[in-house]
Amino acid sequence: MNYDPEYIKPEIRDGWNVSEKMKKVWYIYLDLLKVFAEICDKHHLRWYLCGGALIGIVRHHGFIPWDDDVDLMMPREDYNKFLEIAAGELKHPYYLRTTLTEKECFQYWASICNSETTGNRETCLSKRQNNGISIDILPYEGCEDNIHLYALRRKPLYILAVLCNTYVNDYNTSRIANIIRTILRKTGFNYIAIYKWLEKHNSKHPWSKYNYITYTLEADPELKRGLQVNFFKKEWFEKTIEMPFENTVLPVPIGYDKILTQEYGDYMTFPPIESRKAKHDMVFEPDIPYKEYCHAKYGVSYEE
Repeated sequence: MNYDPEYIKPEIRDGWNVSEKMKKVWYIYLDLLKVFAEICDKHHLRWYLCGGALIGIVRHHGFIPWDDDVDLMMPREDYNKFLEIAAGELKHPYYLRTTLTEKECFQYWASICNSETTGNRETCLSKRQNNGISIDILPYEGCEDNIHLYALRRKPLYILAVLCNTYVNDYNTSRIANIIRTILRKTGFNYIAIYKWLEKHNSKHPWSKYNYITYTLEADPELKRGLQVNFFKKEWFEKTIEMPFENTVLPVPIGYDKILTQEYGDYMTFPPIESRKAKHDMVFEPDIPYKEYCHAKYGVSYEE
């Protein structure tokens, strides 16, 4: 990666020490965003910042200094089109990672990776998958106006997704998760077939048919904050505005204030010092290709 030497200088931002390594990670994220945006512009696909990236652009005009990932969202119909064309559009070192492209991967979303870098959760680095630094693209579906009816439809989908996630990944190391994981792995649980079924089911719920949208396979909103925080009016996304983000501008849904207030409450107030930390156990080596790093550190072989 040919970094901008001025951009990657360490700095203190909003009272947080941002190292040169993290500035390199940010630079790679910005490059991935540029590549993704160019594909979407070319094919007239809709996309938006979401989660921490949306807070970042509104509150910090860039990355949240203590955050460690970039999440984007797309309408389900645009997301499916993106999956169809992305492999043909992306050239090395850029790569599309999904559950279907990797030998040992289960995720509810797609990712664009830089294959000449290393960046993922530590529990993923021992898996045979592309572990380059990546941005994540989440498909949002249309859903019923009545949240209770939607919750009933979603529950079995969520259970299936949790079983697939437990089978493949090792994020949850609780006793019950380990027991379930052992049973599933001994019985030849077919997570690929279930993933394909989930994608087929969710594709039947495009934005065009509904007044509300949601991320159906969000990992845990109903357990932590209530399902309603991820239950948005479609009109909040019907137009976009551009806002400055680091050294570029990116699209923000017109209803960003309503979206963030619903998800996070007073999102403009910084969290207390003790809560300013990364959400994931990410390992970053922006200057080392993941195949080299994962082989040396975890003995991963990417040969057939």
